[in-house]
Amino acid sequence: MIHRRRAHNLLGLSRHEPTLALDLALRKAKPSPDLEPMLGKSGAWTLQRRLPDGRIATLHSPRDPRAEAARQVQARLAAFLGQEGQGGVCLILGLGLGWPALVAAELLPKATALWIADARADAFLLGLDRLDLTALWSRARVRVRFGPPEPGLLDRLSGCAWGVSVQDGLLEAHPGGRAWAVEWLKAAEGALGHVPAPADTSGLPAWLGLCATTRLRGELA
Repeated sequence: MIHRRRAHNLLGLSRHEPTLALDLALRKAKPSPDLEPMLGKSGAWTLQRRLPDGRIATLHSPRDPRAEAARQVQARLAAFLGQEGQGGVCLILGLGLGWPALVAAELLPKATALWIADARADAFLLGLDRLDLTALWSRARVRVRFGPPEPGLLDRLSGCAWGVSVQDGLLEAHPGGRAWAVEWLKAAEGALGHVPAPADTSGLPAWLGLCATTRLRGELA
């Protein structure tokens, strides 16, 4: 039987992504063996992943995952915060249990579209059972994607106000996570034109710094 909270979250997701919601609903509820949900010190759910080499990586803060996600969203999407009526698109790379999407939904203006992507959906499946994502589903413009980028979707960024927030801990805890993020950023670079995405992961931090201050194509805030 589908967990009651998962059913609530899948219903909310279906309003934005009906095909994805059906796909996730049909998956077995058994979690991936390399993932371990646990309650953090703040009482909020966090998550660990066992890497192929045996090391344990924490996807979210073991103390306060909500606060951790909020700090990254606020730092990278500051140009959009506190401006009601501000349109455009905010892209969140790295979802995990869902904390980055939840805090972005609470912080960003309602008129701003919120796009969320992750390399895999396995962690999010666990989050559907544990997090109340009502604030996310209540937004008017939400897109959720897993796996490689969709150039057709990202082409819609061209010429509009947009920003990107990469959740560093989530990428580090996923084998190939940074390479996946660069793949998305390179697919989106046409929206920035004069600010090319890095060729490899070593250039990612500087590129994100430029994204954090970019409001419109060809214009630095």
